[in-house]
Amino acid sequence: WTAAPPQASAARPARPPSVVIGDRFVVRRALRHSTKGGVFRATDRLTGAEVVVKQGRAHIDATPLGTDVRDLLRNEGEMLDLLAPLGLAPRKVAFLPEDGHVFLVEEFLEGVPLRLWNLRARSGGAAPPWEAVLDLARRLTDVLARVHAHGVVLRDLTPDNVFVAPDGGLRLV
Repeated sequence: WTAAPPQASAARPARPPSVVIGDRFVVRRALRHSTKGGVFRATDRLTGAEVVVKQGRAHIDATPLGTDVRDLLRNEGEMLDLLAPLGLAPRKVAFLPEDGHVFLVEEFLEGVPLRLWNLRARSGGAAPPWEAVLDLARRLTDVLARVHAHGVVLRDLTPDNVFVAPDGGLRLV
């Protein structure tokens, strides 16, 4: 008869090509998807820095005035520019139109949303110590006072839009 055929090596699945936005930002993973657009973690090919990329899709949440979610994202980028001197929000890295969509690129912030901070603090079944909660509330009040003194009124303050950094600092996202 004949010898058994040699064992075929297990075929490796082809790695999908990297998604690159604006010939600069290499998407590493999706953080969230919605009808309005995705939020992605990416690497800036120019600097090597980790960034967050928010996508605004065309014609979503369109208004009779001709605006859509892209305009909201553009406004968010303008707010980041306005707040930049305060150091209380991520720095805007870029705002790019591409294929009818827009992409707001921001610096990546280390830390967790306040909602997750609270869940972790309660993981043992007990509420976090009052002192910690009161300290955080005072610091958040100070952040908001600085933002308001800078002429900005926040209309989307939620536990998901406040980041607690590893050093305990608070940033608005």
